[in-house]
Amino acid sequence: MKTKVAWIVLSLFLPCAAIAQNAWQYSKKIERSMVVTGVIEVNPDGSVHDYTLDQPDKLLPGIVEIVSRTIPAWKFQPFSVDKNPYLLKGKMSIRIVADKLDGDRYALSVRGVSFSGNNSMNAISFESKAPPTYPQEALNGGVSGTAYVIAMIDRIGHVEKAAAIQVDLRAMGPDPVLARLRNDFARASVKAVEHWTFNVPAALREGGKDHWFVRIPINYQPVYDNVKPVEEYGRWDAYVPGPVEHIPWYESNETAHHGSQDAIPDNLAYQDDPRFVLLNPPGNG
Repeated sequence: MKTKVAWIVLSLFLPCAAIAQNAWQYSKKIERSMVVTGVIEVNPDGSVHDYTLDQPDKLLPGIVEIVSRTIPAWKFQPFSVDKNPYLLKGKMSIRIVADKLDGDRYALSVRGVSFSGNNSMNAISFESKAPPTYPQEALNGGVSGTAYVIAMIDRIGHVEKAAAIQVDLRAMGPDPVLARLRNDFARASVKAVEHWTFNVPAALREGGKDHWFVRIPINYQPVYDNVKPVEEYGRWDAYVPGPVEHIPWYESNETAHHGSQDAIPDNLAYQDDPRFVLLNPPGNG
């Protein structure tokens, strides 16, 4: 007889206070965070020249404040210039985490960051992508989550390799159950991505490389009554983060610049810009 295992689903659409008062009391494994995006300019000596945040009016004052204290202290690897100095400009994506202290108090911090090029004309984009099949056990239980997939794209836009580097779940339960759910989301995501195709700009192909790496967040959210909740920029996401998996073919490749695997915006084939080498990344002291 099959044992029925229960889990607690973390609703993204409850007020933040409800999440804090109910979900947090069950497990310290729950994380609450959001991804904030913007543009950054770096001086040739590696210091930050300036930055702007996207849609700052949608961000809490505390978010804007922690970012304003963190970014100016960043130090990048200096880059050489010729007679005409220039600023290195690109897009940034920052993962902000709220760690619960006590009562209604939270400590905000920058956990991860990724940088991509500022020229969308030179970015790999989706050509065709059929949605993945929602794992049946997760769907039956109303469990949602996000799978972060690494894909190696060849010159004609086909996927050479794909693997899930991390799966976050918006549910709690016994570790074996969560491991099974993560595995189901990972397999469904990789199976789908392997059949996707991408647009590779001519400017990239002319550079002589045979392949490029992209990171893709794939969100799973059950649709009830044919109404899918709208994802909002600047909104907290509550989930149980999964372990970071090792992907040898990605980690060993010198052309792969590793930003934080989950500090990337949704709905993109995210390419890290190797020109941005942060010497004091978040969490490294």
